[in-house]
Amino acid sequence: MENMKTQEDHIVHAEVLKGFCTEAFTSVGVPDDSAAIIAGSLVEADLRGVETHGVNRLAGYVRMLREGKMNPRPNMKVVKEGPAMVLLDGDNASGIVAGVKAMEIVIEKTRKVTVAVAGVRNSTHCGALAYFTEMAITHGMVGCMTVMAPSTVPPYGGKTPVLSTSPWSFAIPAGEEHPIVLDMASTVAAGGKIVLAAKKGERIPRDWALDKDGLPTDDPVKAQGGFFQWIGGPKGYGLGVVAEVLSGVLPGGPFGLTMPPVVFPYGSSVFMQGHFQAALNISHFMPVSEFTSRVDQLIRELKSSERIEGVEEIFLPGEMEWKKKAQRLKSGIPLSSVVRNDLKDLRSQLRLRHDI
Repeated sequence: MENMKTQEDHIVHAEVLKGFCTEAFTSVGVPDDSAAIIAGSLVEADLRGVETHGVNRLAGYVRMLREGKMNPRPNMKVVKEGPAMVLLDGDNASGIVAGVKAMEIVIEKTRKVTVAVAGVRNSTHCGALAYFTEMAITHGMVGCMTVMAPSTVPPYGGKTPVLSTSPWSFAIPAGEEHPIVLDMASTVAAGGKIVLAAKKGERIPRDWALDKDGLPTDDPVKAQGGFFQWIGGPKGYGLGVVAEVLSGVLPGGPFGLTMPPVVFPYGSSVFMQGHFQAALNISHFMPVSEFTSRVDQLIRELKSSERIEGVEEIFLPGEMEWKKKAQRLKSGIPLSSVVRNDLKDLRSQLRLRHDI
């Protein structure tokens, strides 16, 4: 498979792109406020350089909405609630809408208790997890989230997919420095990176996945029919198991082999998710300003470490994304020709007023 020759990236400013996405969602029955939330998540991912979870997902989400695989007007219900917990049934909502609601609830609860957690079941794809954990930072709190999804990854040493790529995110406020924001899959690469590479006709690193025969492959199409690889082997697998328990078993939703299988590309099949979300109130330990000052000290010590040959700068989790966001808010978001063509096709199908 040869790499496709793509045209020069097309630059679109964030507000223009958000307006396009919002109109696309409202045109298929999503209420204005929910449409703005979902669009905001997609554009935020592109601002941070996470193309796999940005507007590249728009056509798939619209397809799910039009085919009844995502509920545009869900009746989300609190199934069980306590001083430090909430269990939310998403009613097949956009995972982004359900995730925002769950995070708002735990943040409010954490004003009275040190830690509050939410379990969400019957949700759909929720995009980049940092979008939710960063909500806690603005309240002087630490945010945490993990999710499970349709089975695409076998247990370490196995061949039958039972788990998902099992992403984790933590967001930690800092003072003068950028917040620490970890958002990563438990596999070497997020599934979306492999799907997007196939879409663009690009090769992937050979340590990302195995083909159906268990051999390393740089072909993303073969990787989708094979096995994604755990980061750090059994250690990544361990993170995946814990994610499945917290976000699948604990909320009482489907998990493991009870999940509907995923069909690539995303959006062409039912895509169910469960969430585990939490917020920690720093002020119950010490004043927030003292905590963020101490985090700043740690960040500066890490960045001042003597570097090995060939390394120009040491970065903290999320730092490169923060810098990219600041740049793209000024200069605009680059869209590859493949993604822009998808958006153009969607504009024609939905007869949207906005253009990109």
